[in-house]
Amino acid sequence: MNRLVILYLLLAFLVTCKREDNEKVAPIAVQGVLDLRAVGQSVSPWDFEKDGTVDLVGEWEFYWNELIENPEEQKIFFKNQAPSKIQYIPVPSEWQNLEVNGRKLPADGYAMYRLKVLFKKGEAPISFSLTDFSFAYKLYVNGSPSYSVGKVGKSIEEMEPLLKYGTLNLREETP
Repeated sequence: MNRLVILYLLLAFLVTCKREDNEKVAPIAVQGVLDLRAVGQSVSPWDFEKDGTVDLVGEWEFYWNELIENPEEQKIFFKNQAPSKIQYIPVPSEWQNLEVNGRKLPADGYAMYRLKVLFKKGEAPISFSLTDFSFAYKLYVNGSPSYSVGKVGKSIEEMEPLLKYGTLNLREETP
């Protein structure tokens, strides 16, 4: 009888630890791309209504000491960037844990991050919840400025940090 109880408890434990088959694992960014289309994968595309929200986590492109303010240079950057300049940083993380050209980055500085998010065609309008930022940044969507907080600058004197929460609503744009 003791064996039966132990076996029963073991089966109960295994059943409770098993992940639900219908529970979908959210995708993460790989080398600067977050693909929500599930192209060529055995899973279906991400469905926000059914599957829920997606955190924009994973490997983002990272450009240390880069700040492009000229609109013409921005157009070039958003269309294509020289692969030799691309580095990747895990998001969320702090850049002082990263090395660039063999040097550990300081806590103070400036950088640009870039993430390409791929949606399935006809995806319903979505939004980004912008929280936990207490510094200055500009957010671009498809190369156009879409949201900003504080004043971006290359030095402490030039920038004005700000704590601001918000929601950025997006609509699918077809090229």
